[in-house]
Amino acid sequence: MSAEPTYDPYWTAESLYCPGQNGSRPPVFTDAMLKYFSAVLQRKVIAVQDSLVGHGVYNVVYGLVIEDDGPDCVARICYNFKDTDEGRKFARDMTETDVACIALIGQNPLIHVVLGYDTDPKNPIGAPFILQSRLQGINLLNTAYDTARWEAFDYHVFIPELATAFAQLFDVDLPPRIGEVVGDRGEQASISPIIGPFQDCDVYSGPGGPFASAEDYLHWRITATKWRDFDGANVDVQALLDRLTVLACRLLKPLSLLDPLLLSIRPVHLDPHDRNVLIHDGHFAGLVDWQIVSMPAFLAAEFPPYIRSDGMYEARYAALNENGYIDYMNPRLRPPAEEAEVLCRAYSEAAAAANPLYAKALQKGRVLRQLIEWLDFVDWEGDFVWAGLELWEADQRSSLDRLEREAV
Repeated sequence: MSAEPTYDPYWTAESLYCPGQNGSRPPVFTDAMLKYFSAVLQRKVIAVQDSLVGHGVYNVVYGLVIEDDGPDCVARICYNFKDTDEGRKFARDMTETDVACIALIGQNPLIHVVLGYDTDPKNPIGAPFILQSRLQGINLLNTAYDTARWEAFDYHVFIPELATAFAQLFDVDLPPRIGEVVGDRGEQASISPIIGPFQDCDVYSGPGGPFASAEDYLHWRITATKWRDFDGANVDVQALLDRLTVLACRLLKPLSLLDPLLLSIRPVHLDPHDRNVLIHDGHFAGLVDWQIVSMPAFLAAEFPPYIRSDGMYEARYAALNENGYIDYMNPRLRPPAEEAEVLCRAYSEAAAAANPLYAKALQKGRVLRQLIEWLDFVDWEGDFVWAGLELWEADQRSSLDRLEREAV
């Protein structure tokens, strides 16, 4: 774990390429950038477009103006890192991981094609970058804020297309290890994907894995949970974590007996939220920001958060949040509850048509995914999540006790 941060709040980053808060700064370019991009692409880049294609906490995306009439390209530039040894390593590792994740998925019209890259923070543009094909469309969040586009948008068209795309990801072969997909050069010049440990020390109390079994992963994920303010939790956190460990074992055992394929390792897009899902002419058009973890199938399948009302989104638990709800999605994205139920069924049906294992994992892994989600959101939502989680655990334990009594 680093002694000091390796990056800044994105709008304060000192990089020439910092997009400013809410992407308010226009793209900048230099002759050195254009010359170097041209050399990497083997096409003459003459400028960058006047407005950003997009940006995140770590990367900014420029549209490239190219002299020929070939396919459109973008430059994904890692701008948010400190000019220290650790900061530069952070930026290089992150960019190599992006390259590796796209390579892992392979040819797919719904993801970028990598056309070239340089992960060295001291390269001629002073930042790691990836040059890649440009996907059409704008993200779901911006679609919601565009009145004309949002009026034309139909969840009943979009949701089955999204389900099909995620279900097809289950066809990607992975080593039987649970962890984060990272880039590895080894002794090769090219970057290869490997399964490494989980590294997000904002959420976990130190790295862990890779893991050989779902049982080992779940035990680590629960016991390594990190929270900032013990007194603010208002529950006995350690005792709750102990009960969650027991609950996870009780939930896992019948899954392993039901179908061994539910324990097989599958890829998961780590952050498929509204900013990373693209919409074009009302249809699902692709996913960006490819960070991948390898998970057991029952944890890898998931419903989109904006059509869910289970787990921490359920009113019974969310009411214990100091704000009266738990929801990190923009409220405009959430359809009415009755429509959301219909959309969940449509998602399941489309998933079953594309990959029956994905559809089965959706249903059978629901409660264990809820457990992990609660822990993931301790950092996001704060320690008031614990009260809802304590009630949720009691409900799940009571339900299992009842089922076991009925089975006797």
